[in-house]
Amino acid sequence: MQISRLWPLCKCHAPVIFALKGYCLSMLCQPLNLWRLMRILLRWTTHADQMPKSSMSSRLSRTMMRALPACLLLACCVCHAVAQSQSIPSLRIGAIDESRPNAAMSLQILAYAYAQLGISVIVENYPHQRRRQMAEQGELDGITVAVADLGSDAAGKTSNLIQLSVPIAYDEVAVYTHHQYFKVNGYESLRPYLIGYVRGIKEFEDHTQGMRTEVAPNMESLFRKLVTDRTDVVLESSSSMCMIKRLGLHDIRMLEPAVESVQMYHYLHKKNSSLVPRLEAVLLKMKQDGSMKKIQQKAMDDFLQQCR
Repeated sequence: MQISRLWPLCKCHAPVIFALKGYCLSMLCQPLNLWRLMRILLRWTTHADQMPKSSMSSRLSRTMMRALPACLLLACCVCHAVAQSQSIPSLRIGAIDESRPNAAMSLQILAYAYAQLGISVIVENYPHQRRRQMAEQGELDGITVAVADLGSDAAGKTSNLIQLSVPIAYDEVAVYTHHQYFKVNGYESLRPYLIGYVRGIKEFEDHTQGMRTEVAPNMESLFRKLVTDRTDVVLESSSSMCMIKRLGLHDIRMLEPAVESVQMYHYLHKKNSSLVPRLEAVLLKMKQDGSMKKIQQKAMDDFLQQCR
């Protein structure tokens, strides 16, 4: 039957179609139920063909009954298209543009968690500082992972980012040197030295207040400054030895013990605050059933394998 002839008949069935639109949509989402619906519509059409053909009214009724299945399927397609267009849009999440195990584990955990909520995520890589600025301004919906307490910036301005309560990654902060050798005893033991770190890492900014510092745009620049004695020590993840090996740099030593071990958290912009309790519930379940720990361990193992 042509669409031009079908449409006037569909309008006659509009009340029925409107009442069944939710049912139609559920059918489309469940293939088995859709098959059942098709069998019902086939029987309906067969019944219409068996109606007596003696009168004009019977012929009209038969035509309208035969048209109803097609009208219902048309309504299903329309409802499905509308539902797809009104679905939750993808979230743009900022990640760091450097290879770190905590970045890998957080990406895998978040991909799984958001999938449980039916939300797709677009991950965009940026340097630390730019990522934070874009998220604060709402240009990004959040950041993959960062240390706790992004509550305010250096100027005391309150953050627009909400920290989720469940940690999804971890790291160790280590001190790297070229010629200096000493026992590390917290951040205060670094005060006599010129300290290098990657620009935009708020944790290092906070802990080195009042000390001499030299920031770098990325890890490669950071360690090249160290080997050319433009800094005395460097603050970085204990996993950064992989980067040092990749760059072919020599005579860089990681001092012990680590400055600190840190838990890391996912952050969302406050415009997405309605998602926070739902996402926290998924992350908490992942933590309790052990799936989060398995993802973290695999990400770390894969990273160390590449490092060898």
